[in-house]
Parts: sequence; structure tokens; C-alpha cells
Amino acid sequence: MKRVNVILLVVAFLAASNMGYSRTIAPPYEVGTWQGFKTAAVTWTHDDDCSNQLAIAIPLYNQYGMKATFFLVTDWVTNWTPWATAACQGHEIASHTVTHSRLGGMSIANQILEYSNSQTTINTNCSCSDCLTIAYPNCANGDYATLAQYFIAGRNCSGANNTTTPGNFFEINSYICGSRGTVKTTADFITRFSSVQTAGGWLVLLIHGIDSDGGYSPLPSTVLTGAVQYLDTNKNNFWVATFVNVACYIKERDDVSVSETTVTDTAITLAVTDTLDNTIYNYAVTLRRPLPAGWASAAVTQNGHSVDSLIVTVNSVNYVMFNVVPDGGTVVLTKTGQSQAPAAPTGLTAAAGTGTISLDWNNNNESDLAGYNVYRSITSGSGYSKLNSSLVTTSAYADNTVINGTTYYYVVIAVNTGNYESAYSGQVSATPVGGGATSMHVHSIVVTTVPQGAKLKGRAIVVIKDNNGNPVSNATVTGTFTGSFNETRTGTTDATGTATIDTYSSYQKSSVTSIHFCVTNVTGSLTYNSGANVVTCADWQP
Repeated sequence: MKRVNVILLVVAFLAASNMGYSRTIAPPYEVGTWQGFKTAAVTWTHDDDCSNQLAIAIPLYNQYGMKATFFLVTDWVTNWTPWATAACQGHEIASHTVTHSRLGGMSIANQILEYSNSQTTINTNCSCSDCLTIAYPNCANGDYATLAQYFIAGRNCSGANNTTTPGNFFEINSYICGSRGTVKTTADFITRFSSVQTAGGWLVLLIHGIDSDGGYSPLPSTVLTGAVQYLDTNKNNFWVATFVNVACYIKERDDVSVSETTVTDTAITLAVTDTLDNTIYNYAVTLRRPLPAGWASAAVTQNGHSVDSLIVTVNSVNYVMFNVVPDGGTVVLTKTGQSQAPAAPTGLTAAAGTGTISLDWNNNNESDLAGYNVYRSITSGSGYSKLNSSLVTTSAYADNTVINGTTYYYVVIAVNTGNYESAYSGQVSATPVGGGATSMHVHSIVVTTVPQGAKLKGRAIVVIKDNNGNPVSNATVTGTFTGSFNETRTGTTDATGTATIDTYSSYQKSSVTSIHFCVTNVTGSLTYNSGANVVTCADWQP
């Protein structure tokens, strides 16, 4: 989203309360309830700037191509650099107010300070996105009309799914996760996923601490990993997106109008519009329509630029499905392609390695071949999810997102330039098995600060992994703090391979201007291979 100064008065409050939408969809067009016509929407949200959100959660989401929302208390953030990086990776950085004070009963003047100042601080430090949503401290909302002057949606924690169109966007429900919440285990997450899939609604999950980072209601990272992997395996059913993007999608979906302005035998021109503020609401909605008679496929452009499109079959009818931004320019569908789908790929093989599975198959010979899609499941014969984000243009693929000891099942399809897909190839399976771990190395370091009364301590969060990519527990990590601190300290890794190392000294906030931390040694049951370190030193600055 572009940077905007949010001016949301009465009109914004009506929109937040799901009032005043104007929508006309000309047949035979359909608008996806969720992007990609997925069955349900899921949003990961995190509160309070807990350290393992940076060290564990964000790398995990990035690994699986998911984006999450992080609601920050701006007075608690001592290092904005990693949050700015997360924003540029597509994660949402949003408001949890300035001081984490309860909004209920607070004067309007003080509420305005909490909203305006937190929003300004986030927008100043995280230039890749706008702060447009808020989570209420202690789950107590403020005055709706005042909130609507700064935000488009707010999250509470009432423990319920949200409908496809919430009645009040400043009362979005969420489930508290971890030891103090109702979602504690991977099985609990799967129950919530199954429930929202059946309802076709929007599930918002609320996480504070992860493992032993000191955050409220800590959630084991192994549980979070299992839940993320479940969504990845079932990605055809769930649209995983940030809080702001789902809120924008709903409002645009409910307001969009679609009409044909020009129709010929080879092209259709569309007007896709809405009545919302385009500086805020510029998120793409998913449309589809049956292919016209005589069309084998279609290419889609908006404002002269190519738009990703896909030919899908629903109840034996071929549709062209595409994402376009309301008021983003003229949309044109152009007749393309050949009527015949390519042949299914043959000769698929799978070879397992340590933390990887290599696939290979025979080349297809069609002159209009565009590439291949690779699908994976952990269940033989069903539940396949696409692995590649863009077409694979060679007849080989390496899956590096596997877990040693788990059996995976693969099929491949061919796609032609008309977006027609072949049938599945024959299925193959493989089970990656790690060899015996022989060495360990530093996988990541996050340097930050932690309050110590009115003072600050330095903290380094170090993750140690073995040569198979697995976390190493009970390893002693030794490192040196320099800059505002000058100490050598040690810490021991937990079951996730994470060692949290704090300085002994603490200083006034104004005296802590820079922290540099380097790992000098790691000891344990494996040999420390510093040459394999992903990183050895890291820095912090306010």
C-alpha cells in the first residue's frame, strides 16, 4: 500500500461498520469470497514485540511463503530495524498503542494520542507499509468513531471465528494461543482450521510469547511449526494473509462492481470499480467467468499490464480466474491458446537426500508448452498442494522444505501457453532421512534490548543447528558484547536450539546507543563448525 495520511471520519466509520457498500456484478462474473476462491481465510497475529517473533516466527512464515501481522507497543520497541525488514518482506506492522494502556474509560483526547502517535512512529520506522489496523491492549476497545479516524479495523480476543463480512470491523474476533489460551497444541490449531473451513469464514489467531522468550501465554515453536505446515499442506483450501489485507479484501469484495464495456469475438473489456478510497483500498480481488464459446483460453491485462490468470474447471465448466484491483485501470480479457491440453508428464522419479527430495521427469514435447507445476502431499493419492510459485521451466525440481523421516507424495502436471493443464503424472514418493549429525553451527542471531526496571540490558538470541538442519539442544554458546556493553557471556540452547544471552550490566536507556554481539565458541555433543555459520555477529541500534 502507498503511504497515506488516513482521514476517516463519518464515511470511514460507516464502512468499518459494514454500511454503505455499493456492488453490481454483471453475470456471468463471480467474485471470490476469499482471494483465489479459497474456502476460508486465516490470519496469524502477534502482540508485544516478543523476541522469538523475530528469531523464530518470521523465518518460519517466510519459509512457507506466509505473511503475518505484528501489533507493536511502540514505547516497548528498542530496535526498529528488524521490524522494518519484516515490513519490506510483506508482513504487516500495526498498532498495539503507545503504552499498552487500557482504552476503555480513557478520555478521547488520550485515545487520540495513543492512536496518532503509535501510527506515526510505525509509519516513520517501517517505510514499506502503512499502519492501518490496531489490536486493543487487554482486549478492551476504545471509542469506535475515534478509532475510525486512524484505522480501518481493530482486533479483540473474544474467541470466535469471523463471518465472511463482519458486522463491525472494529470488533474482529481472535483466538488466544499458548499456555493461557484455548489453542495450545497442533491438534487445537487443526480443530480451529477445520471449523473455519466448514464455516467458510475468517480465523484470526493471537500469539504473544514463543518458547521461553518471556512473553505472555507462550506457545511452543514446535506447535507453531506443525500448524504452519498443516496450512501449507492444505494451501488449496486456506488463504493466509495479513490482518489489513483480509480487511481490505472484504471491503473491496463487498463494494466492487464489474461490467463489460466492449465485447468482440476475441476480446472483452471490463470496468472493475468500487466507491472506496483508492489510496487505502488498492488490494486485488479475485474474479472469474466462464470462457466464452470458442475460447480455448484467455490472457488478462489491467491498465496495459499482464495479470496472472488461470484456467480452472468448476462443475465441468472452464473458467478464467484472475486478480484485479478495483479502480486500477481497464481490464481486458483476450482470446488465446490452443484447445488441447498437454499430455501428462511421464517418467517422474524422486530421490531423497538429507532435508531435500529431488524430482526428475521426461520433457514434454508440445510446441506450446509453458512449464510445469509440482504438487506434494503427505497422503498417498490425495491432498496435493502446489509447491512452486511460478511455472517450473525445466523437467526437474528440488523440494527443500521437507522434514527428515516424513514420507512425501508427488505428482507433476504440464501447462501450455493457453493455461491449460494436463492430467497428473504418475505419483512417486520419497522419505528424506538425515545422516548422523556430526557438527553444529550458528543459524541466526538477533540482538535487542530488554527492560530492567528503568534501565536496559542487552540481549542476543542465538539459534544453533546441526549439519542436517535440526536444532541442537544443550549446547553452550559463548559470545562477546561490545559497544554500549563490554562483556563476555554464555547461554544454553533449549529444545528449539535457541540460547537467550543477556548482559550482566544494565544502563539508562539514553546510554544504550549500540550493541555488537559475536559468537566466539559453541560447545556440546557435536563439533562446532564456525565455517558453516550463517552469521557470526549481529548488531543493534535504536
